[in-house]
Amino acid sequence: MTNKLSLSLSLVFGLLSTVTLAQNAIQAAMVDNADVFMYYDLQGLNDSAWKKAVDSSQTPEEKAAAEEQFALFTDATGLEADDISAIAMSMDIDGIDFTSQDPSQLETASIVMAVESKKELTLEQMKSALDTVSESTEGPKPTIELTEVEGIPVLQLTGTATPGGMDKAYAALSKDGKTAIISFNVSSLQGALARLATTTPAVISEEMAQASASVEDQQMGLTVILPEAVKQMIQQGVQASSAQGGMAGAMLMPFATTESLQVSMKADEDLSLGVSLNLGVPANAQQAAGMIQSMLPMMMMGLQGQAGPEAMNLMNKIEISAEEKNVMLKISLTAEESNMIFSTAAPALNME
Repeated sequence: MTNKLSLSLSLVFGLLSTVTLAQNAIQAAMVDNADVFMYYDLQGLNDSAWKKAVDSSQTPEEKAAAEEQFALFTDATGLEADDISAIAMSMDIDGIDFTSQDPSQLETASIVMAVESKKELTLEQMKSALDTVSESTEGPKPTIELTEVEGIPVLQLTGTATPGGMDKAYAALSKDGKTAIISFNVSSLQGALARLATTTPAVISEEMAQASASVEDQQMGLTVILPEAVKQMIQQGVQASSAQGGMAGAMLMPFATTESLQVSMKADEDLSLGVSLNLGVPANAQQAAGMIQSMLPMMMMGLQGQAGPEAMNLMNKIEISAEEKNVMLKISLTAEESNMIFSTAAPALNME
């Protein structure tokens, strides 16, 4: 992915970094034949006892830095922390060539992100927010302008032109100004606006329908249904690894039949995380569950070297099971355990 695309995406996600879930965002964002669906309910997360406990452990310097960062957003848009009420995103990835290195494919892919606000938004407010983020971002900066495309008023982000690359992103607003829609092409914006205007839902698979219906039960969810081309790539990769022999090939074999992935998160007193991988074959799910269970002690020993003896205590909280075709992992974390994991992982992610 080109630098200009990464920058454009960072600006868009910077604007949408404090959101919670609402139905209009899902209605707008869910494209026909979606293979990927993501939602995030930050309000529910912020209201939880777990999040309050995590916040209370912040140092005064960390709290001041967070408040200062959001103050820039408020100054630019007039929106307070609790005014943004929803985010959802989906995409149809069937037509994407995953062997290609050309990011311009996304210019025609059906991808929509939708953000819902309690207050009416304007494109001018969004431009002001993105300008603020852009000014504080190093490296090449896209052009951010208000314009009209095919009769739709839009906020257009244009990066540095690169032959064969992707250099544009668009944002539009619903009729009431309370749902912002972001995509890489105008046809996707038109589809999202039409779904909001008519309340006609997108045509999606049964598995995707079940995932979107579970929204109210979680604060974060991600569903990925693998298209046939990706399944074939996984199978070929596993077969190639197996042909070379050794432990790695044997360990990967149960995952050759992977069909979909679901990730969920819900916070109450503790933070509950769940991962479900549909392997298509019950026997593979059973084998994968047993293999992951046997590898946990070794994995936790590696974490123990960085986080101390508390890391080994987490192993006893991880639940691994096989249910029909799915291998499932669940864990419930206290605020203290969450902070320990984050502080351990942050250096590796260049977050500290």
